[in-house]
Amino acid sequence: MARQNCRAIFTVACENGDRVIGCDKRKLKVSEIRQESDEISLGDIIGFIVRNWKMLVLIPLFAAACATGVSLLLPNQYTASVSLVVPPPLGAAGGASIAQSPAVMRLAAQRFQLQQRYQAENERAALLALGDRLKLSPTKEGLLQVNVTDGDAEVAAQIANFLAEQTRQQILDAHLTEQSKRLYALQGRLGVNQRELDKAAKDVARLIPNREAALDNISTQIVSSFASLEAQLAMSQAQTDSVALGNVQASILQIRAELEKANSQVYRLPPEQLTALRNLYFNRAMVRELQKQIQVAKVLERQDVQIVLPAAAPLEKSSPKRALIVVMSGLAGLMLAVLFALLKEQWPAWRRQIQPQAVS
Repeated sequence: MARQNCRAIFTVACENGDRVIGCDKRKLKVSEIRQESDEISLGDIIGFIVRNWKMLVLIPLFAAACATGVSLLLPNQYTASVSLVVPPPLGAAGGASIAQSPAVMRLAAQRFQLQQRYQAENERAALLALGDRLKLSPTKEGLLQVNVTDGDAEVAAQIANFLAEQTRQQILDAHLTEQSKRLYALQGRLGVNQRELDKAAKDVARLIPNREAALDNISTQIVSSFASLEAQLAMSQAQTDSVALGNVQASILQIRAELEKANSQVYRLPPEQLTALRNLYFNRAMVRELQKQIQVAKVLERQDVQIVLPAAAPLEKSSPKRALIVVMSGLAGLMLAVLFALLKEQWPAWRRQIQPQAVS
């Protein structure tokens, strides 16, 4: 049995032919020999490169040259960015939905004639082209970044600023923020008091035709002051400032006492006339007070949704990245060249394996 093991031989295929290996009293496993023959050494890699160096050099160079030519034909593109603050409850995500809504994008398409600029067949194609050039980046902090890409840096900045402004205006017009809701409520209340003022003026003109004779300057001033404080009280009741409310109530009580002391002519008027005078001066004071608060609310509303950083014409192009295109094309050409070289070297062995099978 030992003699048979000593005489065992193994044949290993190599490039120079067949080599016979004897065991000489050593037990060699066929799997170990196959593993040793399958290992790729540095010499094998160098030999592969030397045999196929032309293919490994020319194909990547050709791919890089073609990529260079194509990238030079591509027009430069510029990206302009504008930042917009959208507070809760709408937030930046809601602002992004409004910015890419058909209403806002249609306004931009009409303003900058994008159908002709993008050579689109119709308005819908122009809106789709604008959507491809528009990128919106909302953040959790309520900051919305609007990015617009165009072949002209100035036009890219103008479109970005226009979209941001239209988005801001749409949010304010829809009363989606706290300050815009407050402004809308104040404007509605102003309309109501303006109608009440017109009605009170007609009632006073009907009930007291000669108002100047019925009231002297002191009485008019007292009634007007009382109505102004009553209007402030009404506005304070709509708010939550308890200190201001207490001060106004104390002032009204003081005015009532001063009115009785200074001039009793007002109290000699019939109740219907006195009510008409009260309504006239009260609604007049309410209109003035509401107009003041509306002016303040408009300022706060503009600060509620504002453009933090307007877009400026970019100085550097955003695409195409020609260097990256050339490098990636060269790497792709190198991988293709390696594949072709492997196929070239393995094809004879595959052919020898296929021919016996075809003959049999």
